[in-house]
Amino acid sequence: MTNDQDKAIRNFRKLNSFFENKLDVFFRLDKGQDAGNWRKGEILDLNLEKLTLVLQEDLLGARPFLLEEIKEDSITGKKEEK
Repeated sequence: MTNDQDKAIRNFRKLNSFFENKLDVFFRLDKGQDAGNWRKGEILDLNLEKLTLVLQEDLLGARPFLLEEIKEDSITGKKEEK
């Protein structure tokens, strides 16, 4: 298993509770075209076999992401607006 695969599996474990409970999630990308950008929304699909997720974002709609592109320490629940 490569480092990217290990990272993707760790991210899967962190994201799974958000997916199962249908909670919004925030995360930052550290690879790919959108590196450095934050993403937020509800996870529509989380796939361990393909190491991918589909995120429903408010403005951009449903978008696929590779789990290895997500910065591990950035995964958090959506903060309530005051």
